[in-house]
Amino acid sequence: MDLNGTIESAEKKFIQILEGFFISVYPEKELPSHDLSHHRRVWNTAKELILIAAEDNRFTDPRLIQSLLIASFLHDIGMATDRSPSHGMKSMELCKLFLAKNNLNESDFPGLLKAVLEHDNKDYSESSEITVHSLLSVADDLDAFGFTGIYRYIEIYSIRGIEEAEMAAKIRENSEKRYRHFEHLFFSHKELVQKHRKRYEILDSFFTAYNMQLRKGEDTGCIRVVRLLLQIVQNSENLNNLIQRYQNDEDQIVRSFFAGISSEMCSRKEDL
Repeated sequence: MDLNGTIESAEKKFIQILEGFFISVYPEKELPSHDLSHHRRVWNTAKELILIAAEDNRFTDPRLIQSLLIASFLHDIGMATDRSPSHGMKSMELCKLFLAKNNLNESDFPGLLKAVLEHDNKDYSESSEITVHSLLSVADDLDAFGFTGIYRYIEIYSIRGIEEAEMAAKIRENSEKRYRHFEHLFFSHKELVQKHRKRYEILDSFFTAYNMQLRKGEDTGCIRVVRLLLQIVQNSENLNNLIQRYQNDEDQIVRSFFAGISSEMCSRKEDL
């Protein structure tokens, strides 16, 4: 089975119309952490996971590639109007609209609607089965790590009304579940696990330090990073402006964060 060829064919068929549909539904400045660039990253990660799962003979149905591609680009589109943890329902409705607008039959895309509906359910099962749902969920989870993940968590948790005093503990609990699930599914691929473990540890150590500084009443380091990023939520700043302004800041933690997220953004552009 020529998986690379099947992936390339699916991309040629769907990416342009998927991106056009996404842009038509999702306002340009709406929740930047879940914009089109997030969905592109999720698909790029999903492609990597497909090929790795195929090495273990755990991915054998090429029909699922198209389902996973569409799910990768539409799973968070519902956040245009619903920012709650149950936004999968709205995303699924918009996914159905996408299929209808393009004269595509739901039955031709096995696992698609279930994956979109349930992608944000973090009550993971112990199953090691590779499905559209499990691959989408893991690819989405991995985008929540690293410096980009720090920003994404801060944005969505603050929008959902989680207080600063509770934020770090909730983020660390949620992100650990995500990492452990990924590790469970791909434990035999040591390099892959190590790669994403480093990214998970960037996130976890940041919020560990943030919690300590918050308890001490400090207003530097991680606390300052969080408050700068909250300006994006308030629509008074954008991420690129903050990077330019603070990646050479005198505060080492602030400087390291903005240099780190800038490096991740450049790396992702090279992958596209």
